[in-house]
Amino acid sequence: MGAFLGRQRQSPDEDIESPVFCYKYPPKTGSYFGTHFMLGDERFETMQPESFLFGENCDLNFLGSKPVQFPYLPRVVARPLNCLIAIRRDSLKFVRVSSEGDSQDESSDFSCQYNIEFVFDCDVPCTITIYYFATEIITSKGLSYVSAHPDMTSSPYRYDVGCNQLFCHPEHFFNPPDYKPEEMNYDPNLEIIPVVIHCVEETENHSAPQSHSTFATIERSTEEHSLILKPLKQKLFIDNVCYLLQEVYGVENKSQTGSMDVATTSNDFDESGVECVVCMSEWRDTLILPCRHLCLCNICAETLRYKASNCPICRSPFRALLQIKSVRKLRPSSAPMLSLSENAEKVYDANILAFSTHKSRI
Repeated sequence: MGAFLGRQRQSPDEDIESPVFCYKYPPKTGSYFGTHFMLGDERFETMQPESFLFGENCDLNFLGSKPVQFPYLPRVVARPLNCLIAIRRDSLKFVRVSSEGDSQDESSDFSCQYNIEFVFDCDVPCTITIYYFATEIITSKGLSYVSAHPDMTSSPYRYDVGCNQLFCHPEHFFNPPDYKPEEMNYDPNLEIIPVVIHCVEETENHSAPQSHSTFATIERSTEEHSLILKPLKQKLFIDNVCYLLQEVYGVENKSQTGSMDVATTSNDFDESGVECVVCMSEWRDTLILPCRHLCLCNICAETLRYKASNCPICRSPFRALLQIKSVRKLRPSSAPMLSLSENAEKVYDANILAFSTHKSRI
């Protein structure tokens, strides 16, 4: 953010880049970012140019090294991305294929086969494909993956619109004896992803379709003699721009029948469980960066900013505070008459973005 890295522009047919020559974070020499960054159409100075404000520096490697044209918008109230497909990260798992004479010795984890299961939601018809030991390619036609073992790539599975859908296909399985144990770990230098679950929307438009990708690694379970599928990262590809999904502890979107008004009682406030964990009186709407481990109200967050420099949970230094507000657009009948000189944001009414003790992705 705020950094402009010069690269030679290539033709559309030459937009496939070898991972060997890709720019890596953190770089061995040179500056990381610029002296400032833009957020919400405002300029903020970068206090530590060598650090990524919204996560770890190595997370930037998952966004690719090629520059893209970002869709800059005029100064309006920011709208969330319309994510049409989403895989529930915590539901991803290996299911051992049962067979006769299946032993439980220490070597059984690499001698048996596994199915992949997960739960996902989609607002459009989509196609799901699983790749093994794949590399990512971003072209003008969209996001795609190339597997080092094409014969192990699953068939495309089509799903209609629906929520809480279970991906379970016993005919497709992962066979560990076909691979070396060291290949099942992710190597940032090679950019070979052990398991990629790619969900692509079905569209008739000529533009690049929206897609959701979940990266996972394969590890040996310490409690049982089996292998586990561990989620690594999740990405969204919308309007030719890649977005890396980050987990935030304490953020949850709760249904709101309307904006918070005077009629709300204190009992309703206490039962909602969205008050600040420090003062227990204000709504929590501010999180600390880059670890994203703590959510507070804005007043307590500002107090913590001047009294402490480390996260109370992970003890790592935090460098900024991010306040998230939710607004609801008023209906034409309820919106006041505005002149052209008045601020257009007055057609929005403040709404509560609920923060709970569960983790979610924004």
